[in-house]
Amino acid sequence: MKKKIALVGKFGNGYAFTDGQAVKCMEMIDWLSRFYGKDEIILVNTWQWTKHPFKLLVQFFKAGYSCLNLLLLPAQHGIKVFAPLACMIKGLFHCSIHYIVTGGWLPDMVEKDRFLLTCFFRFDGVYPQARKMEKRLSALGIHTILLPNFRTLPKEGLYPSPFPDREPFPVCTYSRIIKEKGIEDAVRIVRIANEKAGRCRFKLDIYGKVDPAYQKEFDRVLNACRDYVSYCGIREHNQGIAAIHPYFALLFPTYYEGEGFAGTILEAFGAGTPVIANDWKYNNEFIHSGRNGFLYPFRNNERAAEYLIHLSEDPACYKKIVEEGFASARQYETNKVLLAFTKNLR
Repeated sequence: MKKKIALVGKFGNGYAFTDGQAVKCMEMIDWLSRFYGKDEIILVNTWQWTKHPFKLLVQFFKAGYSCLNLLLLPAQHGIKVFAPLACMIKGLFHCSIHYIVTGGWLPDMVEKDRFLLTCFFRFDGVYPQARKMEKRLSALGIHTILLPNFRTLPKEGLYPSPFPDREPFPVCTYSRIIKEKGIEDAVRIVRIANEKAGRCRFKLDIYGKVDPAYQKEFDRVLNACRDYVSYCGIREHNQGIAAIHPYFALLFPTYYEGEGFAGTILEAFGAGTPVIANDWKYNNEFIHSGRNGFLYPFRNNERAAEYLIHLSEDPACYKKIVEEGFASARQYETNKVLLAFTKNLR
């Protein structure tokens, strides 16, 4: 008797993953295991698979033989390997192949890689995070189904972040710590806002795993502004909403080329914490400036600082942004999104 699902992706096993691919993978595992039962789910962990490729290959083909639906979650490097293997598995064992995309890089890749495009023609579904991605992939002839990012909301219900009654107002970033995520821009935004206020009105806390290649530069940035910037370490994959909730605002100044529907945005919505984000890639599909957050022109830190000050001076606007963020979070609640996804499975 075949199992319902085999899921191939990077997930925990005792290691603290915080990147979008791993967080989505673990969120899916948790939900699918509850929905279908753990006995119906086969897991293939791709973490560090290049260190044991033969073992992974055996697990991958065994999973394909044993399941009705093979779910792939590898990112841009792994999918080049796993897509052709999945096509072989489908030909041999006749399971359905579904690729759940994390990030916004796939359209650019397949427009340049005809072999990968040919593989995707054989998939039963490719699931991008954003409508613009869906449109581009569909135009190439891929069977594309929108699957936005998702998060599990607090069981006790959504609750508003309090408007601070004293300065400095706490602000945070919550992402991988690499230069392209705009960490230095976040520091500049807070510095500019404080300069405009004539005092230390805002303090910035930075969360996330520091990329080793960026560590020295990040240390230099921190050392230059210790009086209003702090590094707060890493949180577990399911602690984003709780970590962001106490903050007055979240800054998301990313200009990372592979950005899709960032989980940070969704976590800010669910935390009741207004998000101020760079108008980059697909952010404007999810953040409607002036309604559920603010978007500022590309890397215009002055404008971002103005939005931050505006929020601190207008409690009514703050309340409106929080309420609209909550409404947005409900659209992307895990149960709602994945329940719709399961209708595409055998």
